[in-house]
Amino acid sequence: MNWLFKLNNFFRIWGATFRAMAKFKIWLPLILLFVLQIIVLYFLVRFYLPPLDSILVPLLKLMVGEKGLHYPQFYFSLPFIYNLFSLVLIGFFSIFANAIVIWLISSHFWGKGASLKEAWQNTKARFGHLFLNWLINTIAAAAVLILPGFLFSSWIGGSPRRTFFVQFLSFGAGILVSGLFAYCFNLILLSGDSWLKSLASNFSIFRRNFFSTFFFIALPGLISWGYGMLISNTPLLMSKFRPDIVPFLLIVGSLLNVFIIFWILGALARLFLYEVKEVQL
Repeated sequence: MNWLFKLNNFFRIWGATFRAMAKFKIWLPLILLFVLQIIVLYFLVRFYLPPLDSILVPLLKLMVGEKGLHYPQFYFSLPFIYNLFSLVLIGFFSIFANAIVIWLISSHFWGKGASLKEAWQNTKARFGHLFLNWLINTIAAAAVLILPGFLFSSWIGGSPRRTFFVQFLSFGAGILVSGLFAYCFNLILLSGDSWLKSLASNFSIFRRNFFSTFFFIALPGLISWGYGMLISNTPLLMSKFRPDIVPFLLIVGSLLNVFIIFWILGALARLFLYEVKEVQL
């Protein structure tokens, strides 16, 4: 298959994904996930109020220290704390949300109308395999995001340019890791693969469609990464705006990620159907 044909398919898949965004039902799991994230952020910002103050105050004190709990110092650490709490508390629900979206959007591309109930039942039936796959993916992604900063910490030496280089290196490695798991949920849900078999099958699909898969993840992911870099620079933000800009930007970032997740999952689902199920574009 020549590169022009693959390039044409790349943009046709994106076109199909953007058209699928008109289907409100497919958005519902991601909207629910967004609402849960806002609830988590609300309680983090209001950590000193009942009913969760007895849990959050000691926990946050352990993370940022006594001084770090005071306003506005707490907002310096809020993006990191929010991302960590989202991973721990929302990560479990994201398995269901992403799987249901994949089922719904695949059914849409396949020309079959699937209900939320059907998507939920199929996701629940395969949850064990989905969870193990998500867990391995999360550990691998965390490793490539954290290890470069740790390994090159002495070389970085506080240099903004070197810091950016290492962070961009981590982003690139994260995209490659994501590619190694890109179609696993699709294989588990639509082909009935076990979590272990899905890894081997995914590698075969990823190898055959390396550039398409890489850019389906990397281009939307670059938007999310760039925005995350902006939010993580809280000292700069708080020097130019009121500290309350930080939670506001976190809300905007979470909303942006809803769109990006749909964009990525939709494109990968359409390529999967074309490659594995032979559903023509």
